[in-house]
Amino acid sequence: MQSSSRACSVPHTCPHQTSPPPSSCAAQAQLQAGAFSAQQLTNIAWALGRWQVTPPEAWQMAFWGQLMRRAGELEAQGVACVLWGVACGGWRLG
Repeated sequence: MQSSSRACSVPHTCPHQTSPPPSSCAAQAQLQAGAFSAQQLTNIAWALGRWQVTPPEAWQMAFWGQLMRRAGELEAQGVACVLWGVACGGWRLG
């Protein structure tokens, strides 16, 4: 894992920004509203991991809440994609 001081490849999702960008806020609102399917959540986690992006903590909490509500819909490959994305993205757990 890389530290949060790394150069940003996706500037609008930098973990060291002082305020979240509007697109991040919109995605967080969609997460909280339950707008994503289990498959979409796994795709999001995979993509963030692929780009080595660590979302803001509030966004992560909204993601985990939505994922837990959709847990029964996940297949083994989806669980693996989420875990891989979280590990590669350097998300904080706990």
